[in-house]
Amino acid sequence: MQLRHLQRLLQGLYNIQVELKVDDFLLTDPELVAQLDTSFQARQCEEKLLVLEEDGQLNLSLFINSVVLERLSADNPCTTLHDANLADFCTALEGVSHFLYLTHRALQDRPVTLLELELQAEVDKYVSVHAIVTAQGAALAPRVLLRRLFQDVRYDEQLAVTELLRYGHANDYASHYCHHLETSFLGLQSPDALHQEIRIFYELNKQEKIRRIDAAKC
Repeated sequence: MQLRHLQRLLQGLYNIQVELKVDDFLLTDPELVAQLDTSFQARQCEEKLLVLEEDGQLNLSLFINSVVLERLSADNPCTTLHDANLADFCTALEGVSHFLYLTHRALQDRPVTLLELELQAEVDKYVSVHAIVTAQGAALAPRVLLRRLFQDVRYDEQLAVTELLRYGHANDYASHYCHHLETSFLGLQSPDALHQEIRIFYELNKQEKIRRIDAAKC
């Protein structure tokens, strides 16, 4: 499985155009990334977006561990997405989501917060998994999908308190929003209403996303 397939999937879902190709920015060697990542509290993980902004330029690299990509090549979720490759799929999808969202915003000269980046990635995982398994004719029961993505989660013990809070908030907000998508849009004969909703959500900033989620709870 090549990451550009996931980029095309997300760009199709959100009807956005980004000429940059994620494969051109890919790093797969964890030792190299450990040398490059000199940020405070850098940690080892399977996926990481490296960002350096200087002199008005944004420099990016997306790291996804070669081991993850090898497993995805051997058991391609774009052919059949199932329990055994779901975690690796979500790892790769999250990386592509971060890359696409940040570059899309940068091309619009719009700022991005870390919470916004993580929140959108959680939503991207839900809508992408749903789109793929539906296309494969083996859709998971919605409640099962919500549980797998938002309840059956464990956080890296290396996370600092501030990071843990950010990931927790992103998970909670995305869980509420995706439950709203499930109850309000999924199962309809036409996907147009769902696509319209998620495309509006994608273009909102952090505060606007949170207000939309809070309104959906009411």
